[in-house]
Amino acid sequence: TMPPTSISLRDGEVAKCSFAAKVKKQEGIAVITNQRCAWGATGAVGNQYEANWADVTEHKVSAASSKRAMLRLEKGGGAKPMMLEVIVAEEKRLGKSEDEQVVLAREQLDKVRHIITDILNGNSGSRGPSSSSSSSSSSSSSSSSSSSSSSSSSS
Repeated sequence: TMPPTSISLRDGEVAKCSFAAKVKKQEGIAVITNQRCAWGATGAVGNQYEANWADVTEHKVSAASSKRAMLRLEKGGGAKPMMLEVIVAEEKRLGKSEDEQVVLAREQLDKVRHIITDILNGNSGSRGPSSSSSSSSSSSSSSSSSSSSSSSSSS
């Protein structure tokens, strides 16, 4: 289930996760999909930012010692990177100290980083033959394709 946000998914786009994040000190919701990282403000001002995975050259996270859980998506060609600060959702902040919130935000950032790594690895075509069929009209779910390769019985 997706949280209320101004981001609508495109055709064939699959949401992998969503989390509270700040962009330029404004709170909002970020959505990681198989195509992009999109962010929409939760306030009245409907600011939106996005980074398509096709444009992202690398992603970085802030040092573990940092008080902020920053995700930086680098785009090639001199484009400005997309900077997200992962934060604890408002309803989860209650009764938590700043340090506890940092820990929670960093745990979320770590999950997000693994999801992005998987997406980018999959997009780079380094994983098996399934990456070559990039037709958007494929009705079969990609999750089932990985299991078929393991059952190679030599009869």
